[in-house]
Amino acid sequence: MSTNLRFLSVGCSFMPPLSWPHWLKKDFQVVQKNFCNPGCGQNLIGYIIDREITRNEYDLICVGWSGIDRLEYQISKDQTKYFKDFHTVNFDDVETYWYFNRGIKNLVFNDRNKDFGIIPKLLNDTQQTVFKHLYNIEYVLYQNLCYIKHINDLCQQKNIKIFNLCHQNTFQPSWLSSNRKEIFNLMEKHFWVRPFLEQENWWFYKNSENDFGGIKEFINDHCPTYVQDDATHPTPQGFEFLYDNQLGEKILNYVNS
Repeated sequence: MSTNLRFLSVGCSFMPPLSWPHWLKKDFQVVQKNFCNPGCGQNLIGYIIDREITRNEYDLICVGWSGIDRLEYQISKDQTKYFKDFHTVNFDDVETYWYFNRGIKNLVFNDRNKDFGIIPKLLNDTQQTVFKHLYNIEYVLYQNLCYIKHINDLCQQKNIKIFNLCHQNTFQPSWLSSNRKEIFNLMEKHFWVRPFLEQENWWFYKNSENDFGGIKEFINDHCPTYVQDDATHPTPQGFEFLYDNQLGEKILNYVNS
């Protein structure tokens, strides 16, 4: 591949314009397009990638996957009145709307809590029971894992390289707490999950506590002063440090492989 690299960076709040992909300019002549949507999940990230690679040509997709237990799906403009939390994302002057939830553990119904209503108010008690049953934690986790794999397969079919990482430790029980240990069970139950995460186009940060750590764990261990005032998101200097010490060489080898 030539040193002229057309790449797309997509993710949640850990993928702003000056995130780690910005520093690919150290090793390539780059043309970058960035979509950063704080709080978003895998469906919106995947939708953006699918849409972009259909309409534009890219050599590399850099993805910062979000919380694996996040619920998200597209809704109509009229349906937004039933939700408190939703994204409005503009594509070529066409607005799209996305319901999102920062984790199934936060699932709350409007008529139970007026101040934190994030599920349609029209659901009656029977519908709520069915909804809670269908959207159990294992279903959501497996759905998101399949979607991440689908996006990777789609890029492969189009001969586009895709480089994956996570904003923080998403795939390990120690961080997932009691409710989220289901992800570990899914790894053992479905033969393809662990080999998929062990491919060369994934980066995970490993230390004594994590085998599947992400950006947050690396920054906390190696440059904890390079975080914003929220004590969570890295500064541009933190992202540059991550690129120089972890990602740069790995991406260079992957792109040129």
